[in-house]
Amino acid sequence: MNLENLFEDLEVAFEARLGEASNLGLLGDSSLLDLVLADGRRLTLAAPIVGHDFCGGASLDQTSWMMVLLAGVQRIEPVVMRIQSGEPTRFTDFSAAEILDGLKLPVTIRWFNRGSDQADNGQLLSLQQQVLLVESVEHGVFLLPLASVAILELLAVNNLG
Repeated sequence: MNLENLFEDLEVAFEARLGEASNLGLLGDSSLLDLVLADGRRLTLAAPIVGHDFCGGASLDQTSWMMVLLAGVQRIEPVVMRIQSGEPTRFTDFSAAEILDGLKLPVTIRWFNRGSDQADNGQLLSLQQQVLLVESVEHGVFLLPLASVAILELLAVNNLG
């Protein structure tokens, strides 16, 4: 597993897709976002990106990059530190599907379906519109509607091919 290469891949993909950053005051000054999910759980994302239908960023307690679909988020709380030590929140008009479409595939993913605490793991093979083509040991190859996903994690693997 090579976390540094994964983050480099993500950085390249996002830089190619991110529009000009908007400054929304406190939100634009934050380098962490604390997400309160629909079920009350909290996730904190570092170097966050807010898109059309998602928040993304590095997880603080796992070795992954997370994409949380906004449909499963109650509220977003910016965390502003006195000494700015990370990337400020960035904004884009791109959707989760458009960001995923920019990744070099396949990539190892873990996802939580809406309303479920159980994670599934697999390989994201391709993406067509709002549907992910995934292969997992448990289910084989199948289609996963992006709308059914609450949290999607890109796991630390060497994805440079």
